Amino acid sequence: LKDAAALSIFGMEGADGIIWVKTKRGSVGKTKVDIKVSQGFQTASWIPDFVDSYTFASLYNEAMSNDAGVWTPYYSDTQLQLYRQGNTGTVADYDLLYPNVNWYDEVLMPFAPSTNAELSFSGGGDRVRFFAMAAYQGVSGLYANTDPHRDESSNMQDNKFNFRVNLDANISKVFDLKVNLASVIRNQYRPNSEISTVWTAMHTVPANAFPVMTPRGYGGKAYY
Repeated sequence: LKDAAALSIFGMEGADGIIWVKTKRGSVGKTKVDIKVSQGFQTASWIPDFVDSYTFASLYNEAMSNDAGVWTPYYSDTQLQLYRQGNTGTVADYDLLYPNVNWYDEVLMPFAPSTNAELSFSGGGDRVRFFAMAAYQGVSGLYANTDPHRDESSNMQDNKFNFRVNLDANISKVFDLKVNLASVIRNQYRPNSEISTVWTAMHTVPANAFPVMTPRGYGGKAYY
């Protein structure tokens, strides 16, 4: 709504225009039932490519030497060779000491499901008309390797239920009655860390920092 006459009842709040949203309402006729269900999938639109442990260690040696002005490698030739062999899987015993981890592959799933469903009823007669609707929207996150045995997964999960009833009644020739009832129930799960923290870690922890799993559980330190 933009014209002054339509905006007059909104006062100063209508100075920049108003978007007026009307929900569906019942109409005269037999009761109509609509059911809509859609299933989709979401994925990350772009994931960067990272170098492997051997390439990272080699470039790190160059960076350290450039800073020092003289060849001062952080990783020895033996360590570089073990990283190279570990990448081909020929030295499995060294996987814990010389890991090669793609953290995006470890943390993220390629796809996550999303579901939308809606059930609605509408109809009525000359005196009373109604519209009733119940809807569900479920969206899962992309985080993999979450604990399936816990009631609260550390993956992202958003479940939303919408309910609405719109009732129109002609009480008399002068008075009409409109009743609008709506509610939203939402249940959300998310990782304990901030989402930005998780993605920053995936992006900044190098491939050779630590193995994903050790005989005693997850690798790394408390810092990670």
